[in-house]
Order: sequence, then structure tokens, then C-alpha cells
Amino acid sequence: MTEKDYYAVPAVSNSSMSTVNPEQGGTPLRYKTYVIDKGPGEADTPSMQNGKLVHLYVEDPTQFLVSDVERPTEKLAEWVEKVHSTFPAIAKSDIKDNEAMKIHALSFMEKYGNTKDPDKIWEKFLLGIDYYEFLCDSEGQICLTSSQRSVVEGCVESLKKNQLASKLLFEFTELFGGRAMNEEALYWEEEVQLFSTSIKLDCKALLDRITLDPISKTATLIDLKTTGKPIAVFGESFKFWRYYRQMGWYRRAIQVFLGDLYGEFEASEWTIDVYIVGVETHGLYETRVFKISESYLEKGEQEAMGLVERIAHATYYGSWNQCQEEKSTGYLMLEPDE
Repeated sequence: MTEKDYYAVPAVSNSSMSTVNPEQGGTPLRYKTYVIDKGPGEADTPSMQNGKLVHLYVEDPTQFLVSDVERPTEKLAEWVEKVHSTFPAIAKSDIKDNEAMKIHALSFMEKYGNTKDPDKIWEKFLLGIDYYEFLCDSEGQICLTSSQRSVVEGCVESLKKNQLASKLLFEFTELFGGRAMNEEALYWEEEVQLFSTSIKLDCKALLDRITLDPISKTATLIDLKTTGKPIAVFGESFKFWRYYRQMGWYRRAIQVFLGDLYGEFEASEWTIDVYIVGVETHGLYETRVFKISESYLEKGEQEAMGLVERIAHATYYGSWNQCQEEKSTGYLMLEPDE
């Protein structure tokens, strides 16, 4: 299953919890709009794009091709990629005056920016001709500009120089039944009790890397994080982005996964270690390894399950325009901080 397939599965995930968490500006209606109804999300920032490239490069550097071609804006790039994958390849010199290709391209884009004029929209597409030609020549490889290559290779070199990071990310030996899995998608059901009834919710998690050592009965979760800030202040990012909730949710997923593999009794004997490997995407590309404490994992799991309960409540009662606290009174109480 590809990452795209994973995101297409309708299930509760850590990232979707942010849309229902009131402390992050979430509401039941936001969850329904952006998760259930698949409304438009936020575009990736350059920092997020670099992070995704680093993840992919760690997995398989051979799929990258360095080119002088600059990848267009995300919207234009997606449009060009869609046309490239659904229209026969033609020479760059023939694109501008190819009426069939114009009609095909416009079938995917009725409006671009503020204009609905087909000729002006086609002019926008033509800005991506170089990228289209690159896609025709690259045979499925990922386009890296020279500047992106510098960032990605700087990060990977730093990761390999850090002894523990290198061991966690690259050096697991699959002996005696051991397993190492990258980009592993896990799926399970959570049953939430609501007064005298209960509701089951489909759940999912996409783990960067997990290793299983059945001899020591240790599962190790390794999550790779890139940051545009100095790695020395990563602790603040950890709290702000609620990575503790993500790690707690992932650990819960692993517990279910181990139960399915070995049975619940044996799975209860396993230890689950959780690490974040952080690397800067600028400057010195410094790398640090962080082990997540039991107290943080418990805090994260408790927060996650509280949000799962909110989703279950809205799902069961169909109350997407009100949160739990409003249901009985119709209002929310504001109190001064302690």
C-alpha cells in the first residue's frame, strides 16, 4: 500500500485528531469537513516538502534524479503530473499548439486563481512545460533541484554520522525472526463506551520505521523528524506539535499489532521503545536522538483517546455542529484561569 492509499483510508489518525481538538482550534464540524468529507487541507510548506524528501531519500536514494528543472508550485506540479500520467507523451516543441492536449489538460482545471478563461488557464499550464518534459524523461524518478539535493544529502550525511541515529535507521539485522519495516501502515478498531452503548471506530497509523526483536521481546519505533529550527530547541517543537500524542498513538497501534502477531498474552511481555531522530534542514544539519519517556507516552495516549471519544460522540449522535460540552446546555462556559 502506498502513502497515497493510506491517506485515502477513512479512519481516525493522529493528524486528523488536530481538527477536533479544541486546544488546536478543532471542532466536530472541522473534523467532518476535512477528514470525513475530504475537504481541502493546507498546502505543504517548503520545510514540509524538504522533510518528505529526506524521508524518501533515507528509504531509497536511487529513486532520485538531480535536475536543473525547478519543480513548479504544488498546484501546478500536481496538474502537470496528472496530465502526464493520463496523456501520451509528446515532444516539448509540440505541446503549445497541441489542441488535444490542451482540451485534456483543461478537463482537470476549470479555474486557476481568479480566472476561468480557458486560454489564460492554458497559459498557466505552459509554465510547467519543462517539468512535463522532465517527467517524460525521468521514468518515475523524483525530481530534485540542486538546492534540494544539498539539503537532502546534508541531512542524510548527518544522520549517518550520528552513531545511534545510524544504528536506528539503517543497521538492524533481521536474524532469528527479527523484522525491520519502513513506512508501515497499521489499522485497528477502537471501541468507545458512550453511556449505555458503545461505538467502534476504524483507526490507523503510518510508522516511519519499526523493528521487532523477538529474542529480547523488544519493539523499537523510530520516527524521523526534520526541523527548520535549531535542533537544540526541538523540545519546544515536541510540545507545540504534540508529538507526544503522536508517539502515544503509535505505541497503542504497535500494541495491537503485536497482539495480532504473537497473541495478547505474549504481546504483553514485550517492551516498546520509542525514539525520535531529529535533523536540521539548514545550516549545520545537526542530528539528535530523543527517547520518549513513559510519562510522555502515557500523556499522549490519554490525550489521543480523549479526542477519539469526541469523534465517537459526534459520530454516534450526528452532532457535528456542537461539541460535547454544548450538547446539554447549548453554550460553553468561560472561566478564569487558575
